[in-house]
Amino acid sequence: TEETPGVGQAKEAMGIVQGIIGKIGGLIGGIFGGSKEEKKK
Repeated sequence: TEETPGVGQAKEAMGIVQGIIGKIGGLIGGIFGGSKEEKKK
């Protein structure tokens, strides 16, 4: 029983978006991780 036709698509889209955010976050963390620590000092 489908409550809303777009629920499956929404969940799939969220998964894709979260995956992209995770990859971007990892890249940003790797690039700026060291510089952030230096700025804190």
